Amino acid sequence: MALKCYPVYSAVLCFLMFPFLLSVYAEGGENMMKENKCIKKYQISRDKNPWRGFTSSYKEEEESKKINSVSLKNSGYQPVTGLEKYSKGDAFIIGRNEKLHRIAVESSLFSELKRGDATRKSGERFLIGKYRDLSFKYFKAPELAEFLIESQIVNTYWHVEADFCLVEEINSDLLYTAKYHGKHIYYTNCENEDPLDFSIIIEKKTGKMFLDVK
Repeated sequence: MALKCYPVYSAVLCFLMFPFLLSVYAEGGENMMKENKCIKKYQISRDKNPWRGFTSSYKEEEESKKINSVSLKNSGYQPVTGLEKYSKGDAFIIGRNEKLHRIAVESSLFSELKRGDATRKSGERFLIGKYRDLSFKYFKAPELAEFLIESQIVNTYWHVEADFCLVEEINSDLLYTAKYHGKHIYYTNCENEDPLDFSIIIEKKTGKMFLDVK
């Protein structure tokens, strides 16, 4: 965990570490750059959260962890602002209901889903739910993983925001795996940073979507 509470201490530490960092870079700078590749960068924040305004009580907070699967057309749900790129024509795949204070996904594409928490380590993979379009015509597997992140169905921060990169993709006939590294920012008495290290795994034969947090 990184803290930003002691600027004087940090300045002294950086001064002392600078010669060491120069020597490391001189000896292995090329390797460092290769190991820290970033295929695509993401910044996910609270102000773009589809559930914003829907979690003012403990009950609503708990209810937000489950996402209903409904036929969204003429359902009372409206498209979520900021996620329009995932719509096709008049069809949208994630909706927001101001009256019910609920978020839902399109039933022709998704089962009922559970929100995953990428900020907490777990001993086993977390099942988010199933993607029903096993032909992957609406979404290709990489696009589906990105949707789970940008819709915040996979939650990547506690209080404020997350900054992370897609660092590796493994795509086979059976599985698609996307690996992400970065950090999320939260506040106690000061600003804190904790690392993010997680993967989204999609089984192509079953449509099952998993979150694996290291």
